[in-house]
Amino acid sequence: MMGIKEVVDIRKWSLLETMFVLYLIVSGWSLSPIPVYLWWAVLMDIVALKRHHFNPQRMPIQYKVLFWFIMAHQFLWIFVVNGLTSTYFNAWFSMAITMGSVFFIAPVLKYEKLKPPVIVFSFISILGLIYQLLALSGGTPVGQLSVPPFSSSQDLSDQELLSLLRPSSFFSEPAAYCQFMLLPLFMSLIDRKFVISFIIIVSMLLSTSTSGVVLSFMMLGVYFFTQKVSLKWKVLVAVGAVCIGLILIKSSLFERTMDKVEKTDLSENERTSIGFTLLPQLEFNEVLLGIPYANISDMYNAGRLKVESFTWYDEKGKTVVFVPTFWNMLFIFGIFGLFLYLFVYIKLFRQSRLMLPYSLIIVAKMFSDPTAISASHLFEICFMMSFLRWEQTVKQLKKIKS
Repeated sequence: MMGIKEVVDIRKWSLLETMFVLYLIVSGWSLSPIPVYLWWAVLMDIVALKRHHFNPQRMPIQYKVLFWFIMAHQFLWIFVVNGLTSTYFNAWFSMAITMGSVFFIAPVLKYEKLKPPVIVFSFISILGLIYQLLALSGGTPVGQLSVPPFSSSQDLSDQELLSLLRPSSFFSEPAAYCQFMLLPLFMSLIDRKFVISFIIIVSMLLSTSTSGVVLSFMMLGVYFFTQKVSLKWKVLVAVGAVCIGLILIKSSLFERTMDKVEKTDLSENERTSIGFTLLPQLEFNEVLLGIPYANISDMYNAGRLKVESFTWYDEKGKTVVFVPTFWNMLFIFGIFGLFLYLFVYIKLFRQSRLMLPYSLIIVAKMFSDPTAISASHLFEICFMMSFLRWEQTVKQLKKIKS
């Protein structure tokens, strides 16, 4: 890790890496009809171009194949989709911007330069979470924090916010906060700053996000089982985990978190099991090539899907169905699209044992988060490629020194 002076000296920060760290935060805010995560990605593209000329050959071949497959699929499906609306073209436009931005950003993003903004913005996010916890403890409703000229993407009344009692800092929901904090958690583990890791995990528990609890402990466990860590640290972490467990059980501060975890049955949970419910209702050609609708929600609203055991979210008079990434890619792009999507991640995963804790978390998120090709996809691919280059550089320097 860097010294405090180097971290807080904003003049030494790199613009691209600072914008990249802020990406998951601002993507949950509103400013204009065009989603912030799209035009922010375009701004990052412009900054990336100033660092290096655009060269698509620097991207892995499997990502180029995925990009052109999805673009071709979306074009051909114009003639297939039932009830073609602006939703379809908006989704196509969003995917083109998101995936196209990966070609600009991923080859030039530098892992080492990510550390100062990650440290500072993670600290600010934790402070925001603590502020909301203090407000909630006094009975004051809180919503997503934002910075002018941006506004919150939440659209909830004070009563609804108070009934939720779930702090999320600058993010739209606790799960989004935890998704962002996985980055500093991973980086602190890599740098063996375990005290910082402990603080981050506690903040994720305070958010009351079930996924935050599961993913943080999963990353911690995978790290200590797959990386070379001294016995002393393994014992200390084991003791620390027991202490956290006791605090979770005894403290009223974490009562809501534990209640959510205890009530979550993975075999019946909507996010993890919905795919198995929807899959048998599709025809063979739909599984092979993708459904003839813009998305699963449109297919459900058209009466093609029948699911009675799940909660459907009503948004502006339309029923919206949340489907995890794995199933979303299968239903929209068919088995071929899903294979190409997974192959991109698998090729990156296999290149680094050190990155394994982060890699397995991404796999777990595919079965819980409905992100598919969105801001999270851009963030994950670009971060992993920057980390792999950094790791390769470190290995080369070690060989030279030896």
